[in-house]
Amino acid sequence: MRILPPLLALVSLIALPAGPGQAAPPAAAPTPPPATGTVALRAQPPQPQTVVEADEIAYDSATNTVTARGNVRVTHPQFRLFADSVTYDLTGQVITAEGRARLIDTQGRELRGRRIVYDVTREEATLTDGETIIDRVYLRAAQVQARRDRLTVQEAMVTICDPTRPLYRITARRVEVTPGKELVAHDASIWLGSVRVLTLSAYRVPLDRPAGPPLPSVGSDATDGIWIDYRYPYRWGELDGEAYVKYGTISGFFGLNTLTYRGPAWSAALALGRTQRSDPDGVLHALTQGEISASAAPWRIGGTPLALSGRAAFGWFDELDSGVATTRAEGAATLAGDVLALGPQTTVSAAMGYRWSAYGTGAQRTVLSGNVALTHRFTDATTATLRYDHAQVGGATPFLFDRVDPTRTLALTVAHVRPDYRISAGVSRDFTVPETKLQAAAGLRVAPSVFFDVSAVYNLRTQAFEDIDYTVTYRCDCLSVAVQYRQVRGEISVQFAFFPSDRLALTQPP
Repeated sequence: MRILPPLLALVSLIALPAGPGQAAPPAAAPTPPPATGTVALRAQPPQPQTVVEADEIAYDSATNTVTARGNVRVTHPQFRLFADSVTYDLTGQVITAEGRARLIDTQGRELRGRRIVYDVTREEATLTDGETIIDRVYLRAAQVQARRDRLTVQEAMVTICDPTRPLYRITARRVEVTPGKELVAHDASIWLGSVRVLTLSAYRVPLDRPAGPPLPSVGSDATDGIWIDYRYPYRWGELDGEAYVKYGTISGFFGLNTLTYRGPAWSAALALGRTQRSDPDGVLHALTQGEISASAAPWRIGGTPLALSGRAAFGWFDELDSGVATTRAEGAATLAGDVLALGPQTTVSAAMGYRWSAYGTGAQRTVLSGNVALTHRFTDATTATLRYDHAQVGGATPFLFDRVDPTRTLALTVAHVRPDYRISAGVSRDFTVPETKLQAAAGLRVAPSVFFDVSAVYNLRTQAFEDIDYTVTYRCDCLSVAVQYRQVRGEISVQFAFFPSDRLALTQPP
């Protein structure tokens, strides 16, 4: 064994020696250390270069291993590895790192642990007492098996909050992670602070929109009285499910279950139960429904900036307010264009759609709609948008919730948004009614974790406010609480939501 002094801080390993069970060829023996402090191990055929840096480096020709101690850094085209000590088995191409071990792969994903064993050929890592952050979700586990496209962890803790004091967390016997897609926790318990609130055989977290468990919302309005509602997402085989429940002291109990299949080119959904839907004026209507629908993903038309999508549905609806109970069959198609740049600060977007509906009563309705929007960005904080919306309606629907009003509306909105305040103002003209409306909104950070917003809509035709809304939003680490009061409508609501924390960070020292 040759031991290199602390001043010799670099070993360059190029290629691989002979396979398992074979002696290293003479060409693999270390050359005398040159003045630059580099020892090169070479063999055929050439392989990606690995560079090992440390305070002390030793090569054992009998076992064909490199041992490095003290501020070790291993650099390879596939990864970077840092640790207090490293043993590199050149024959098996396995690296064992111990003491403040840290691995960074080609995707920029960082894994830390007390011990890391990395198989260079298979690009697989095994961590002991490891932690990582993937898609803004923190994981800590007794053992982590990491591959390029999948992680499996044992005895894990998962959170989107500050991991040192998580307000919300999941503990699980086993967790499987598909980056960019989903996290599945088996034998999982959901905790709020130190209180275990739910235990499930499997719990799924979508990683394209990571969030904590949904929390109930509460409120009061003229339609429902005092109400509370809750949405529970779940997975049933290959289907995404959502159970929605609501209770109002005036409106009573609602329950709607939706199952959705999502494919690469199309999706299908089945919705059954009693629910509420709002009309264009924002009035809620209670109904019982059973509907099946299918949607096609946007299809790019040749080499154009246009994409075509579609939807077809058939269902039965029983609406309480209108007393109508009948079927509805409908189809819709939408043609949308990409956002086009007209200059360094100006963009334009446009879309158009066609919707046809037929009802069991014999009624039919068609809706031809379209919109175009022109946006100019004066600065990073200030934008102005000019938008035109058009809807032409033929025929009528027997339902109140299904109503569509014809419109020809031109609107101009100017907004200025800063971290500590935001203001906007706008004017719109509907040439079909005709009527003109003024809109304004302002928000101010009144404390480090508290934001206050007020917004209003004034109708010049009726000379009355349509909406005056006040909202106070409180943010605590990964939890947001929003209290809204709608003065004109006499409504109040409180909504809770989890989101990834700004304090999300790895806890082990680098």
